[in-house]
Amino acid sequence: MQRLLSIITVLLLGASFARAEILSSNIIDLDQCFLMAVRRSETLQMKEEDINQAAAKFSQALGAVLPQLAFKGTELLQDVPSSDQAANNSTSISSTFLRRSIPNTSINLTQPIFSGLKEFRTMAGLKASQKRLRHEHQRAAQLLYRDVAQSFYTVLQVQTDIAILVRQESVLRKRIAELRDRAKVGRSRESEIAATEAQEANVAAALSEIRGTLLVAREMLEFLTGVSINQKIQDSKPASNKQSIDYFLESSESRDDVLAASIAVQEAQNNLKVSGAGYSPTISLSANYYPYRVGFYEPIKWDATFYLTLPIFQGNIRGQIQEAKSKLVASELNEQLTRRQSEQDIRSAYSTWKSTLSQMNSYNRAAQKNRINYEAQTADYQTNLVSNLEVLQAFADWLNAERRANQLRFQAKVNYAQLLVASGKIPGTGISSAVLNVEREASPELKLKDRP
Repeated sequence: MQRLLSIITVLLLGASFARAEILSSNIIDLDQCFLMAVRRSETLQMKEEDINQAAAKFSQALGAVLPQLAFKGTELLQDVPSSDQAANNSTSISSTFLRRSIPNTSINLTQPIFSGLKEFRTMAGLKASQKRLRHEHQRAAQLLYRDVAQSFYTVLQVQTDIAILVRQESVLRKRIAELRDRAKVGRSRESEIAATEAQEANVAAALSEIRGTLLVAREMLEFLTGVSINQKIQDSKPASNKQSIDYFLESSESRDDVLAASIAVQEAQNNLKVSGAGYSPTISLSANYYPYRVGFYEPIKWDATFYLTLPIFQGNIRGQIQEAKSKLVASELNEQLTRRQSEQDIRSAYSTWKSTLSQMNSYNRAAQKNRINYEAQTADYQTNLVSNLEVLQAFADWLNAERRANQLRFQAKVNYAQLLVASGKIPGTGISSAVLNVEREASPELKLKDRP
């Protein structure tokens, strides 16, 4: 008991320190957002309750094979002829039945002995059900990681996009000031200033739109985490890694939903055996000990009865067996589909991730080349070798390439997170339900964001 209390104390302190660190830190990362989302997720909480319900059903099934002990007391009151009043003090058989009051107390023991192993197979199925539900809980946590990563990187992508537009807006303003100075000495036309101002207005409009997108993205992240995120969002995870597809495929058979589907087959097999046990004979025992009896029953202190039931005809059992067989076939097909889907998910996610990385590298090079081209066009404009329209076109090409490269950089991070989910290689999702419950109890003052 002392060891258990020590473990719980450590968990409580750890959860409190983790919560305080997240809320007091000026920077929040993806892993912290995920932990907050795990604590907040109603879906995971419902999965935990499913596990608790399965444990309760197992306890019920266990109770069916354990002996049942009960104290019973009865008293029969009846009308008797006045001539038989003396029977109340007699111990003869006839006088016992003619007593006005016949009290009786007993301690009853009921014990099932054999029923085709139905109860034990039911318990085996419920034990498997608990394991399946735990794997489903883990898979739900992994899918939550995918959603959190999508929202987290969307916020970062939009924030970086805003920074790019602000920097480009500053470049255009400097360009406008330079053109106005040139116009004063007759080296630039008013139409060139107007064209550049129009380009600046387009950038300002894009900024206004993207800032609205940022509000929506942050709202979604706050919805998942359950808290208002005022800290700076930062990520240090690389967009590219050197793992081959074999690294991810090796875990396709151990993904939690695959394991859950495999256990579901075991459940269906147990349920089929339970249904077949309906044809088996049942044997049970009922024994009584009598602390107090009257009449000729008084010296008889105990009795025991064995019951044997042999089914001869029960039409519903055949239907139950057919239904159980069909469910077994369906669960086997679902297991096969889940295994094939797991491998397909990994291959598809890996291809998407690698394709995004290739596009990102291409646009990074394009952004660098377009920046160099813009600087060269600007220098040539000083010597009247190119027109202002060519300078503006070079600027637009640079802006578009840089924004696209930024978008692909964060999309690569999202795709890598989806690849981790597809392979089941999510760091930190092995947290047990008990630890999560302790974290919730340790965080009653955590201010959750109000939801409609």
